[in-house]
Amino acid sequence: MTTGMNLTERQQEVLEILKGFIEENEYPPTLQELADLLDVKNLSGIRGHLLALEKKGFIKRDRTCRGIIVND
Repeated sequence: MTTGMNLTERQQEVLEILKGFIEENEYPPTLQELADLLDVKNLSGIRGHLLALEKKGFIKRDRTCRGIIVND
């Protein structure tokens, strides 16, 4: 996996929250759940962070509501 040096501080925070949610619940969060955890009102901001994480190789996404896979 790529190192955290390629991530902004906020992207690192999003990734850590994703990992924690998946570890605790055994499934990934929806966009709304992730927005709530990050205290963000606008889902497009969440989508932007997820897109950046995907482009950098930290996650994979599909079109389902919980379609986020964290790469190890």
